[in-house]
Amino acid sequence: MTNKKDEKLYKTSEVEAILKISKSTLKRWIKSGKIRAMKFGANVEGNPWHISETELERVKQRLREPHYNTGSGS
Repeated sequence: MTNKKDEKLYKTSEVEAILKISKSTLKRWIKSGKIRAMKFGANVEGNPWHISETELERVKQRLREPHYNTGSGS
């Protein structure tokens, strides 16, 4: 089990690439609570949001579920 303080944190740009989603989709998911992000400091792009490895894995699992609504359509 990973100690929370030692857990890897991902920049938003990394999460966008891993999940193959746009910046606007990730922003929408963070705002709606679909993905939990922590706000502190700022990464190279000036974005203060970070996503934990545990949260990223949770979202990846949810995306594999056929009924999960990504909210990317109209």
